[in-house]
Amino acid sequence: MAQHYGAKPVWDVAGGSTAHFVAAQIGNSNGSGNAAGSGSGNGTTGTGDSVATGTEPCGFVEFSDPHGSSFDARTRGFYVDIRIRVHFADGTSQSLVLDYPWYYSSEADNPWSDRNLRDPNFPTRFQPPPQSKLENEPELVRYVMAHSTADGITLLRDCPNPVP
Repeated sequence: MAQHYGAKPVWDVAGGSTAHFVAAQIGNSNGSGNAAGSGSGNGTTGTGDSVATGTEPCGFVEFSDPHGSSFDARTRGFYVDIRIRVHFADGTSQSLVLDYPWYYSSEADNPWSDRNLRDPNFPTRFQPPPQSKLENEPELVRYVMAHSTADGITLLRDCPNPVP
């Protein structure tokens, strides 16, 4: 069963509001392009080098754990299947379950542990796929990867409120 608890995005850990999903922002590389992917996304993947330019588009990514955490007795860590949902500036969104699990070496590191789910300030950072899967990742995953830092923080400005 997917668990959606109030947790803070990594860019807002000092704030006071909560979210229904664990979220992280996404930004634009300094190449050309905009929101990308198969399905209802618009545009094509940027061709930048993942360095923020100060002209990032707006939008955000939600992370959820559709199957819960699995404890690995051998490593004493946790594997978590992840669903990502990318919300684009035009109001559309795309979602998929990653084809690789995220790994946390301890319960203290796992954003979906009972302890961390109760902490609305616990951040979650994007984990890229293993090297062996990089070339075959879907466009949606490549979009998030292209707009994330090496330590899992993604850069994106808030979208302006729609005009009433």
